[in-house]
Amino acid sequence: MKAVVIVDKKTVELQERPVPELKADEVLLKIERCMLCTWEQRVFLRMQPFPLPYIGGHEFAGTIAALGSGLDPGKYPVGRKATGRVIPFCGECPSCRRGAENMCETQNQENNFGGLAEYIAVPVTQLYMVNDSVPFERLAFAEPLGCVITCFDKLDIKLGDYVVIVGAGMMGMLNLLTAKLQGAYVIVSEPDERKRELAEKLGADAVVNPLETDAAEFVKRETSGQGARAVINCVAFKEIIPQCMDMLGIKGTFLMFGKMFPDGKTEFDLNAIHDREYVVTGTMSASVSAFQRAVNLLERGIVRPDELCLLEKTFDKAQCQEAFEAAVRPDTYRIAIRF
Repeated sequence: MKAVVIVDKKTVELQERPVPELKADEVLLKIERCMLCTWEQRVFLRMQPFPLPYIGGHEFAGTIAALGSGLDPGKYPVGRKATGRVIPFCGECPSCRRGAENMCETQNQENNFGGLAEYIAVPVTQLYMVNDSVPFERLAFAEPLGCVITCFDKLDIKLGDYVVIVGAGMMGMLNLLTAKLQGAYVIVSEPDERKRELAEKLGADAVVNPLETDAAEFVKRETSGQGARAVINCVAFKEIIPQCMDMLGIKGTFLMFGKMFPDGKTEFDLNAIHDREYVVTGTMSASVSAFQRAVNLLERGIVRPDELCLLEKTFDKAQCQEAFEAAVRPDTYRIAIRF
């Protein structure tokens, strides 16, 4: 099979690799689309110096091509559209057993996920089948949307609450769509004019350019002095953190959705956490429950990111180098590869 392989800094190749051998409880998924997450982008740029060669790929959609020996063909029909949650969970470690399987202690962050190839083996416990009407381009959003839902599981957003989203990249936009589904009043802070305009089209109630306006003061004015119930940071610049904290209202939650590079060390006022009872937290990967809810939203057409300009462009696998170069540009949303 063909696989897209990161072989050096800013260099990918289309290589021949063996088709995965199936265990009894696995299905062979023929990949149709795989999007390039910031995870793979950072490996490509060597911001994440994982060992090379590196395949990656965890935002994918395809069809069932073959079954392991222990599976019922009637339950898992060949040709059925499906995606997979490829972040492993053991079910035995303390994290898994307290319902935090997205933080399974057996995970290896250097894992070559394998979705950037023509085929991937997926355990049935991690398989999510959908009806044939769901476009591959939409289904590939299951993993990132699942990450966003995991985030909102922590926030306890009520109808009419003020939510601030810092950064209107692809993940910021998915946070925006989810916040609106929960009835929030959403303020988006984003310096790029094109992205602010798209945020407004997708339902943002207010937008602010933080390079021209003090975003924390804007939030206070927009919320009649209350501040936000939640501030979700979706950018990788640690200098923004004190401003994010200043946007919070009493008992508000600051959530780190994205990861800081090259490091995440910063300063903010710990007394504010005490005096105003702030909650400071983060989220990493999609829980099993959140992944299923993401699939439900996509399959039922409640969320259609593929129709909302969040899929910037799709490249053929032979154009993989061009695809990665497009993906790492700051002005693009998701880039997908067609297999």
